[in-house]
Amino acid sequence: MRIKKHKHLESKIWNKDNSLRIEVREMLLSMAWGYIDNVRCKMGLKIHNSDIKDIFLYGSITNYFYTRKSDMDMCILLDMEKIIERNPNARVEQSMTMFYYNWAMTHHCCIYGRKIDISFENCNSTKSRKHFRTGAMYSLVNNNWIYTPVIISDSEFRQITKEAQSIYKNIMRDYRIVKKNGFQQDDIEHMYKNIHRSKNVSHNANVTQPITPMYLAFRKVRDRGIVDSLRNHAIENESEEFVLK
Repeated sequence: MRIKKHKHLESKIWNKDNSLRIEVREMLLSMAWGYIDNVRCKMGLKIHNSDIKDIFLYGSITNYFYTRKSDMDMCILLDMEKIIERNPNARVEQSMTMFYYNWAMTHHCCIYGRKIDISFENCNSTKSRKHFRTGAMYSLVNNNWIYTPVIISDSEFRQITKEAQSIYKNIMRDYRIVKKNGFQQDDIEHMYKNIHRSKNVSHNANVTQPITPMYLAFRKVRDRGIVDSLRNHAIENESEEFVLK
């Protein structure tokens, strides 16, 4: 899928003044608090409303480089230390992560055809605050921009796109080699880790303007299904079979 630079943010999500549409904000907040209530009820975790420091949007839907496949990435910012202190016998972070996968399978979350992906971060941990390195961020709680989206020039974007195409071709070359070798687990893990490591290094080096060649290349690879293919083959290689034929 060709990634292009739009002149405006996604009009179904954002108003002309770049504020979030009321109905979108209400739906997203309803999803987030619904998820938190499910965690409280089904996992028995004691989470106070004051533990929720913010709920924000980030990722491609908050910038000018979205595609029709772009998800809406939403993050719940938690005071994890207080939650752990209140629930000393629970593996809070691990349990919440596992619970989300089960919750997502039974809750169809979608806004104007875009899937919703919910994650959570510890507000007190600089190590885990990876989503703070994604450029534009919009607070749903305060209904304003934390970091506004950056508009780059056409000439700069053409150069970034050119470099991204070169990176994309190299990744596809490596993928064809992995495929030719029969998707060996070591090859898959090596390629998968390299792709994500390169993307994270690129993000960390460009905090305010994350639209980098590696970012665009990753988007093209992901939208083509390469990342899912590697993940699915890795799961298949690691799964144990109990089959009666």
